Amino acid sequence: MRLMPLKAHGSMFNAWFEWLVTLPALLTPIFFLPFTPDALGFNKTLLLLVFVLAAGVVWFARLVRERQLAWVSTPFGRLLGLFVLVAVLAWLFSPYRYTGLVGAVGFENHPLALLLIAAFYAVLVSQLSSPTALHRLLRFLVLGSGLVFLYALAKLFGLELLPWDRTSSGVFLLATNSSGVLGLMAAASLTLSLGFLRRETGAWRWTLIVVSVLAFVLLAILDHRIGWIGAMIGLGLLLLARLLRSDAASTLATAGLSFLIALIFVLYLVPIGRFTSVTPPADLVLDSRTSRAITADVLRQDPVFGRGPESFLYAFATERPPAYNDGPLWNIRFLKASNEFHQLLVGTGIVGTVTFFAFVLMLAGFVIHRLLHESHEEERLWSGAATAAWLAVAASLFFFPWSMMTTFLFFALAGVLMGQARFALDSRPVRLDGHRRSLALVGFSLFIIVAVTGVFMGGRFWLAEWKYQRSLDGISQTEDIEQVRNRLVSAISLHPWEAKYYFTLAQTDLVRAQLALQKEEPDQAAAQNAFATALAAVQGAARVEPQYPDTYEQLANFYILAQNISGSDFLDAAIASYGLAANIEPQNPLHYVSAGRLELGRAGLLATQSEQTESEEDRTAATEQRDQALERANAFFDEALERKRAFPSASLGKALVLELQGDVEAAVAALQAILSTSPNDEQTWIDLGRIENNRDNVDAALTAFTQAALVNPANTGTFLTIAQLQEEKGDTAAALAAYQKVNALAPGDAGVEAKIEKLQASE
Repeated sequence: MRLMPLKAHGSMFNAWFEWLVTLPALLTPIFFLPFTPDALGFNKTLLLLVFVLAAGVVWFARLVRERQLAWVSTPFGRLLGLFVLVAVLAWLFSPYRYTGLVGAVGFENHPLALLLIAAFYAVLVSQLSSPTALHRLLRFLVLGSGLVFLYALAKLFGLELLPWDRTSSGVFLLATNSSGVLGLMAAASLTLSLGFLRRETGAWRWTLIVVSVLAFVLLAILDHRIGWIGAMIGLGLLLLARLLRSDAASTLATAGLSFLIALIFVLYLVPIGRFTSVTPPADLVLDSRTSRAITADVLRQDPVFGRGPESFLYAFATERPPAYNDGPLWNIRFLKASNEFHQLLVGTGIVGTVTFFAFVLMLAGFVIHRLLHESHEEERLWSGAATAAWLAVAASLFFFPWSMMTTFLFFALAGVLMGQARFALDSRPVRLDGHRRSLALVGFSLFIIVAVTGVFMGGRFWLAEWKYQRSLDGISQTEDIEQVRNRLVSAISLHPWEAKYYFTLAQTDLVRAQLALQKEEPDQAAAQNAFATALAAVQGAARVEPQYPDTYEQLANFYILAQNISGSDFLDAAIASYGLAANIEPQNPLHYVSAGRLELGRAGLLATQSEQTESEEDRTAATEQRDQALERANAFFDEALERKRAFPSASLGKALVLELQGDVEAAVAALQAILSTSPNDEQTWIDLGRIENNRDNVDAALTAFTQAALVNPANTGTFLTIAQLQEEKGDTAAALAAYQKVNALAPGDAGVEAKIEKLQASE
């Protein structure tokens, strides 16, 4: 459905309206740059929504001024309305609903922001009063994409064109992992637009529309972080192809599209890298066996709709076969399936997979149908342009053929919106009177309210991120800690759904507590208050992001740091946090090892307490508690070894348990067994050297610490221990060389410099 004034006046007001509508089309590709210029504190989503809102307000003023409304009903309007409804419902029940509107890093992974922009084009773009205005919109879209392509090309060659290029992070280069993505989407969009430059009738039109809208529903379900460099490549070539007027364009398009459709199926059904010389990064792709096992297990439980966004990652973390931990990628969490077909099945189920492939087939059939039955020059022109984008993608997909889904659907949606505009231009408006006029005004008012809300919330999130960045700058510049804290509290009040704000606030409060305790007269009350607010902050982070294991790892680290500063016993809380992380990632052995180390540390403290106490009763109690802590630590290390049989960190923990139990010979044998299979494990060499030194085996200790220094020649602590042992042994030259090595690695230590002077004088 399209709302429009009954009469189109050639006034300056209408001219301003058309320019405001087309301006976002020029800017849209620029906002798809795969990084945010943090130096400007700049939110791309917010700025684009401001332009959208401005165009909406101008159009509303136009309606009020002319006081006449009409409507045009098209298949696109009704089906897009259905898509909007499904998208809003999906967003409401999504775990990303708090940040799904806008975010601090742009809108590339926020479906609702895309939805607002799509609604803008669906309603406002169709108000263009002539085919000339529609073509201007298309030209602006292509021109903006071309500018982005040239900028991206300069970036890829290391040219820094804009002020923030020197300060932006490496996210831009990371985005090259999906270098073909947006070129494919540009081709889809342009191909659909090609089909609707003239009014299409018959079964093809209805089939394509229905299948497309079913595919668009997936846009509200999927939420992948994706790269955008493919858009710049494909659309940059499209700019050049736009100038071509060759009779061979149709033949080239037919061949190119046929090749690309076959390529898509090959890339989805065949493991990545099977037929290419390029092997994707090993930390991104699972092997075929594990992919099949996870896919089959998920489909047994959720066959219809799958598990939603990032579900394959979750399935890998929670359900991967334990034997897989014995491979080289045991500690990689964020892996992809071996091919996109498995990724698609797990994420969207049978419905989503069938819909996607049906969409690709319908697109291919529709385009070939148009190419074989149309010979108009403009049709050939757009065919050539689309072919350039398709072929650019075909080459790049051989290298990085994943992460295509969300962007593919988004650009297909853009193509259907162009079709909506084309239909509206070819249709006769019907006068809107009575209750229909009231309903139309109410509907448009709701759109304005949603847009205003988006800008308002985006402004809050942008301001929160700005305050957070200022807080980090203040920490690095050693500003007053209270000012830093006030900015963080303000950021949380503006955006209470960002966990990193809470963790930074907690760390700031720990610093406040430490400063209070370091005064000449320690302020215990201020320190306790700071500890309480820090604890409340980390608990807030856990409430905001309870689904991520990293949240609980940071929570455990906070408890450990708090214990070191305050002296209070937070070990149980830290161990419980690692347990929560293990509940989310039960196949990750690191969580069990981390908990075991804490129990081991507790046992060491209890052993020291047992030795120092004079009361026999207290000594017995401390010994019993130590033995219980060692049993718990040993159980944690066993849990880790069940998940990864050859895991030096867990084996080292079990060896240290033997040491604390008094079986030193068994501990040394266990450490030597670890080193026989993992000779580059620095910590094992260090612990072996420490135990041998405690046994007064200085030569064996020196050998162990020397091996540790060979593994990590930048560890000053190792060289300092070697120097002390050599000095104890009486080898002045070797001790002097070791002290000089320590001084070279960490110059300025007065104690080390004094040792060097003393040894030099004695030679």
